[in-house]
Amino acid sequence: MGTQATERLREVRAVIADGSPAARGQVPALLDEFSTQAEQGSASLFDAYDTDGSTASIETVNDFAAASALAQARVEGWDLRAHGPRRYVPEELHEQLAAAGFTVLAHAGLRTFADLVPSAVVDTEPGARERLYALERLVRTSSEFSGISAGLHTIARLDLI
Repeated sequence: MGTQATERLREVRAVIADGSPAARGQVPALLDEFSTQAEQGSASLFDAYDTDGSTASIETVNDFAAASALAQARVEGWDLRAHGPRRYVPEELHEQLAAAGFTVLAHAGLRTFADLVPSAVVDTEPGARERLYALERLVRTSSEFSGISAGLHTIARLDLI
């Protein structure tokens, strides 16, 4: 459920970045859905805590709340010392480049899946590394996947004329 709520936050940011009145009209429903999913996820985790007494559930809720707050933070208010290095979603990066006068020419996500696959699988299963690389090449320019990749490569041109 935490993943679903995070996806709702990502959708809110995308419609806000769109700027159109129709897109902005979607924000209340997306935030309501986010709230519902976050509450359901929290309830499930607290129920797990009540069942076995593990603090791992509480830590997960705290981590999710912290990640949600960071996901909603805008670039303009980012404090490197308080928040750490900034991870950009493609739309934010393109906005920043456009504001500085750049035209985006190409964009690719890096390490979308590679960081999620245990090295023991890649190192021991025949052909696993090649299949992983093929999957990475397949999704690197997909906007659906580049937003969750560990890195972004963007090539932009500055027109001075």
